[in-house]
Amino acid sequence: MKIACSLLALLIVVAFAGCGPTDTSSGDAATHSSGHDDHDGHDHDGHDHDGHDQPESLGEAVEHIQEMGETIITAFESGEAEDAHHELHEIGHVIECLPGLAQKADLTSEQKDAINNATEALMDAFGELDGTLHGGDDVEIDDISKQISDQIEKLKSMPAS
Repeated sequence: MKIACSLLALLIVVAFAGCGPTDTSSGDAATHSSGHDDHDGHDHDGHDHDGHDQPESLGEAVEHIQEMGETIITAFESGEAEDAHHELHEIGHVIECLPGLAQKADLTSEQKDAINNATEALMDAFGELDGTLHGGDDVEIDDISKQISDQIEKLKSMPAS
């Protein structure tokens, strides 16, 4: 639980940087990867994570989250969780974009709150999975999978602008 909370806190801090282009010359990329080795060899400049451009709309973000989430859940269900390690880190970048995309969209304050709640729930769920890969407690993948799919369904009910 402490690992998930720590991961969530880290990702929330990173989220304040936003999803747009960032200047990594001041060491932000080094700070971002300080908790992990550079698993993927990709440039962490806010673009092209795992071959995906940063989403420009809620619909696009939800689509990325759903695709990557399915890959991650399948890997955990098959006992090959390490195969989804990179994808698990990358999904955090997309999830952290949701509040910013919600601010740009024509949504009610209740819809924005729902997106913020879904963001937090997704970060917690994927954070628990990530924690298992870093020495944390094992989790019930069926429970986590249900939490993730419930949040994705909530997000899919939002206007995709």
